[in-house]
Amino acid sequence: MRNRCEFLGFNLSTEELDQVYHGFIALADCKKGVLDVEITDLVGRVATFNAKAAAE
Repeated sequence: MRNRCEFLGFNLSTEELDQVYHGFIALADCKKGVLDVEITDLVGRVATFNAKAAAE
């Protein structure tokens, strides 16, 4: 997962990577494959969630 995120241009912390991984697994359980655009969306959601949490 880390390699794929880095290939897509994302440098994630261990915590962020863990959050993306859990989302990836949940998505992969529902379908056969996960597209790069879906991984990008997961990274964006994690970043948004973490930014909101940090602002509180």
